Amino acid sequence: MARAHLPVDVELASAFLQAQPQDSKVAWIACTIKGEAVCLVKAHEGTEELSDTVDSLKAAIPLSDEQPAFVLIARERTPTARRWQLLNWAPDCAPPRLKMLYSSTREDLKQSLGAGFFASHRDYSAFDSDLSGASLLAAETKSND
Repeated sequence: MARAHLPVDVELASAFLQAQPQDSKVAWIACTIKGEAVCLVKAHEGTEELSDTVDSLKAAIPLSDEQPAFVLIARERTPTARRWQLLNWAPDCAPPRLKMLYSSTREDLKQSLGAGFFASHRDYSAFDSDLSGASLLAAETKSND
């Protein structure tokens, strides 16, 4: 697949770096493509369970029915680093070209932030009906079988 090679803006890189310490309470970081870069939308602190975190995303960001987005979800803490999962929100009503741009930017985003932070969890692509904690957990269970 062709890659877009879009850089991560300084604000997003800084928010991600600040979310790494063990005592960080950041539960997720939302970002979108603006112009020629991946930009921070919101960093959210929280301690909810994973399924509750995902269930609340659409209202908390808010995610549009026509605008794709990336959500970096803090999944676990290890003694040396936090582990993250990339959620690619690609709503059904979004223009196909925009969905393709987001799809081709995922790997570059992870590489820019540090691929090792994402190594423990597979990316999850969510569409209108798939953006729920239950869907994410079901997809993980299915991939582990």
